[in-house]
Amino acid sequence: MKLQGFADSEDEPDPGRLATELALRRAENRGSGRSLLASVRGEPAAVLGLWGEADWVIFNLATRLPFRRRLAELLLAEVLHEAADTPGCRAVVINGEEEDWPLSWYRRYGFSDEVYWRRRYRLSEVQ
Repeated sequence: MKLQGFADSEDEPDPGRLATELALRRAENRGSGRSLLASVRGEPAAVLGLWGEADWVIFNLATRLPFRRRLAELLLAEVLHEAADTPGCRAVVINGEEEDWPLSWYRRYGFSDEVYWRRRYRLSEVQ
């Protein structure tokens, strides 16, 4: 589901990549992680991965092409309502790339741009 959603493709993912992805998701869901799956007529359509305690981190939000927009919105709303009702939950965080189109979509829900770390740093020479 996640691989199809992120690839913007309905093609079946490579079996090796799928096995690796499933192992990673199982490991993430052992502790405080969990995944929400939305189905349409029994067919997987969207997924949201989440972990955390005081700060909740959404690490995957993917929707297959035929089901775009509405299902992701429903999953995100479910998590935001649950977070608001959970004592001790301080924040919900979504990691995103600056050039990804979902950032403007997340901003509509009140998410703001805050940088805690970057994958690539620009290092200057120390003199």
